[in-house]
Amino acid sequence: MPDNGSIQKRDAHEVAHGRSVQIAEHTTVTELQPSLSDVVCTNKKLQIGFIVALVVLALLSGFVARPHFADTKTWDSTIEVIDQKKGNVLALTTSCVALSAGITALPGDTGTPVAEQLAQLSGNLGIVLAVLYLEKYLLTILWSVGLGILIPFALVLFAVSLGIHGRWSTSTVLRRAATRVLVVAVIGMALVPVSVWVSQKVDETYRVSIEQAEQKAADAADTTDKSVETSSKSNKKKSETTESKNVLEQLTDGASSLVTSVTSGAKQMTDEIVQQVETRNNVEALFFTDKQQVYKVRLAELEDGKVAQMGIFVPGRLGMDEGENILAMVITGDYSGFVLFFFASGKCAKIPLSSYATKQNRRKLLKAYCDKEPLAKLLYLPEETELAIRTSTSRMLLVGTAQIAAKATRDSQGVAVVTLKKNQTIASVVPADTLELANPHRYRVRSLPATGALIRAEDEGEQMSLL
Repeated sequence: MPDNGSIQKRDAHEVAHGRSVQIAEHTTVTELQPSLSDVVCTNKKLQIGFIVALVVLALLSGFVARPHFADTKTWDSTIEVIDQKKGNVLALTTSCVALSAGITALPGDTGTPVAEQLAQLSGNLGIVLAVLYLEKYLLTILWSVGLGILIPFALVLFAVSLGIHGRWSTSTVLRRAATRVLVVAVIGMALVPVSVWVSQKVDETYRVSIEQAEQKAADAADTTDKSVETSSKSNKKKSETTESKNVLEQLTDGASSLVTSVTSGAKQMTDEIVQQVETRNNVEALFFTDKQQVYKVRLAELEDGKVAQMGIFVPGRLGMDEGENILAMVITGDYSGFVLFFFASGKCAKIPLSSYATKQNRRKLLKAYCDKEPLAKLLYLPEETELAIRTSTSRMLLVGTAQIAAKATRDSQGVAVVTLKKNQTIASVVPADTLELANPHRYRVRSLPATGALIRAEDEGEQMSLL
């Protein structure tokens, strides 16, 4: 036997004839690594412990995790993003259909190819809209099926495979089937959240590029405005130096300034009418305060007054807290319409007025709106309309209230409507039909949130007089 461990055999007949034949036989033995199931099943107590843990996890998945993740409130932020996408796609689809119909109505066949392309685009957008609707409903359905059926089923299969390991050959088949079911469940549950996350990242990248371009344009416009303002100030100073007032004119100016000061002081010391509504006596009045509370009272319960009287002191009549101030009054008979809360960060919470209706005769409701951000504007609308929103940087955007998703929870933070930078706020919000804008399409937006457009000179006077 040679040193290499092989076995050599020599035939005597061939050795006799002077030829040597060497036959080597090699035997290789491969040691298989034990699987996790083999390691677990070597210890009986460990095997039972794993089986019990898998059964407990299956029960927790079906009876604890499934009700939580199948609830739409768990996915409020994801559903808000999907609703915003639906509004954007719906607006684009409507625009494409309207443009296609308008081009088709033109005489001749010149615009026919364009109209056909727009019609095809609207069809494709319709498919996208259908997918968004499907995503919204599949979100809770897939999580309910995954946590309530597939994952418990896979865990039970794992437990059974451990229980029959070493006694039945089907344990390996059950383990493979459980792995596949578990992978399918995880992929199905992660499908919609991952797609929404990817779309948000794409939107953020696109929005940043748009904001940078708008900021460059705004900086250029500000530079031009500053140069014009500097030149006007220098001309004004020159004109003032050439003029001199006599003593009589100075006395007249001083007297007029004194009259103005006295008048403004008198106005501050007296009350004024801030809101006037013509209504019936069988309706309710809702008073929203700066303490995120709302007080309700029937007008029939209030005493009648005379024209010369100041009326009823509402905070005392309704028992408001000390230092609590009324922000707005809403008169309603059927609790229809919406209350829009615009916050300083650019978000807006659209709350149905029916959320403040109570079966019992409650006088005071807490958490009337979100208290996490400063309130910029409170507005009641009996029906959907278009609003003109102006920011502190002299930008304006026209937003249809139908684009803002309604929230049933009163203290909801709302959705992002206006894109604001640091130290920027919402200056005012008014119905768009109260303004006479030279080019309203310049300020109208199709998707939210939006930055808005700089207010032009021809619209600035209208803004100062009405906003």
